[in-house]
Amino acid sequence: MWAREWAAAVVVVAVWGSVRASLNLYVDAEDVKQLLGEWQVVTQLSGSSGSGAAVQGEGYLERHCFPSTGVNSQLWYVNNGTVNHYALNYEIVVPPQLDALTFYWQALQGRTIPYTLSVSVANPEAVLQPVCNISDHGLVPTKLSSWTLRLTCTRKLTTEVDVTVTLQVPMNTSLADITTLTIHRKKVCLRENEAVHMEATGSGGHSTTVVYVTVAGLGVFLALVAALAALNHTHHNKMYNNAARCVCVFS
Repeated sequence: MWAREWAAAVVVVAVWGSVRASLNLYVDAEDVKQLLGEWQVVTQLSGSSGSGAAVQGEGYLERHCFPSTGVNSQLWYVNNGTVNHYALNYEIVVPPQLDALTFYWQALQGRTIPYTLSVSVANPEAVLQPVCNISDHGLVPTKLSSWTLRLTCTRKLTTEVDVTVTLQVPMNTSLADITTLTIHRKKVCLRENEAVHMEATGSGGHSTTVVYVTVAGLGVFLALVAALAALNHTHHNKMYNNAARCVCVFS
């Protein structure tokens, strides 16, 4: 009897393993807008240390993560079983006003997929241990579902904290052949007084973006006016000197 049950279990595993596991894992378009929208613009224009990365990152995502539809689309990490390594390698900044990250996933072909999930933070003094609304191990559902990761700042420090989300799933023909998907985030945290000031003034929103863009545009305009004035002054001096030389000759 024991031998018969063991043989049946082997057959089940063999049948499961004969079909390639297929998975979808992505971030929804609205969540992408929150992550890659106005905060990246403010970071770029405010001259922070990450400004160059923000500019490069937007183009990087356009080319490799959203090649056809632009950033108003989902950010796919796994699409029908195909892993998007470009998206996994990109580290997305999480603005201070955003503390919940939502991911969507689905096991395809009507077969659930076992998973293990872990999350780590580089600086526990700035970010509390992340809390997820799903278990750290279980089965990926066959129906499209979402799960949320909450990142809460302690408000003790103003800093950026690396957050690493590690999801392990069997993506090949063997249950023992595990694929590790590592998703990178950089959470921005503010001290208590700075966070309160930001909430009161609404910085990081549309109005702040407009202010930065307006100031930048005004700076360019003033520089252009100054250059034209200098050019006009130089030209006027040349004309005056030429006129003076002519008066001396004819007198």
